Amino acid sequence: MSKKILLAGGDSFTDPKFFSMDKSIDSKKRGGWPMWPEILGKQLDLKIMNTADSGRGNDYIAKQILDKIYEYKDKIDTCIVLWSSIDRHDFHDKKKNLINIPHDLLSIWGKKKDIHRAKKNILAKAYAEMFMEIGENNFWENIITDTFRNMWLVAEACNKYNIKFVFRQGISLLDHHIWNEIYDEGLICSDYRIEEVNYYTLCDTNKYAKMLNKEYKKNISYPFWEYDTSIVAFTNKYPKKLTISEMDRHPSAEGQQLISKYMAAALDVSSASYM
Repeated sequence: MSKKILLAGGDSFTDPKFFSMDKSIDSKKRGGWPMWPEILGKQLDLKIMNTADSGRGNDYIAKQILDKIYEYKDKIDTCIVLWSSIDRHDFHDKKKNLINIPHDLLSIWGKKKDIHRAKKNILAKAYAEMFMEIGENNFWENIITDTFRNMWLVAEACNKYNIKFVFRQGISLLDHHIWNEIYDEGLICSDYRIEEVNYYTLCDTNKYAKMLNKEYKKNISYPFWEYDTSIVAFTNKYPKKLTISEMDRHPSAEGQQLISKYMAAALDVSSASYM
């Protein structure tokens, strides 16, 4: 009898192909170690199916997970997703372009030296021009809803096929510091500014977020839009041990081990809803 599946999704915190861009450290410390799905899958004696890809946004993550759920259905035992930030937008083209709005726009404007991002990406330039114009009033509300709707759809699909699942944030849902930086430097129209208090109000009142908390509280870390509930909040507490370097705060090999233990504990709690 073939093993059932551990289905994992996420960005660079989960991507088995991840390799650090920090060339100041030894290559052996830049990647190549087992990521948390591989560690946890072996512990649970499950076949590993890891759909994660570095830099991806939540729309991409959800689509990859949903495709696998509807393909493999009840062959999947467990699904764990480390969600990304709400300001990553993916586009379908031959080069698999993706845009992380704050970082890519800063690169284009020459405010940050971020060589591994596509400075000449025409899509990112189009975004830059858009953000200099008068903003859509519901911009933040819409992209917040997009992420929470994606979470809800994945949760409902898991529930339909009786798949045990856990959702956590890998990186924080929104990096207020970098957005405040680009606002303060006048790089983006002030219509796009959102104060933290308004961001939390939008999250607190979002219908999909409230539905997730009502129906799947044991499966999620609520409120999942808070920095303190993200994986990066834990690894940053012990950066020398759990992150790659001062310049790269991705989880190190030990950080991946910690995430695996954290997910195992989360599964123990969430599994009560399936007994």
